[in-house]
Amino acid sequence: MSTHFTEDKLSNGHHTATMWQEVSDGVPEPALYLRTYENAAETKPLIEIKQGPGSILINGETVEPLFKLLRSWLKAKPKHDHA
Repeated sequence: MSTHFTEDKLSNGHHTATMWQEVSDGVPEPALYLRTYENAAETKPLIEIKQGPGSILINGETVEPLFKLLRSWLKAKPKHDHA
């Protein structure tokens, strides 16, 4: 399954992006929508990640540690439960 992003810069300097995924019939559909928002309390913006009707806001300061954690999970070999 292939994915790609389309990205736009808003007039206020913030960004939006959509991650597209090909579904089984080969037609791309939006999988994730991302947008930055002003965060007066921090030096980095808030990032909203939406998938379907749900969304989360992530403080810009936590993005790099979060991606580092996710990368480590993706590199780790799954352990099989033998319950």
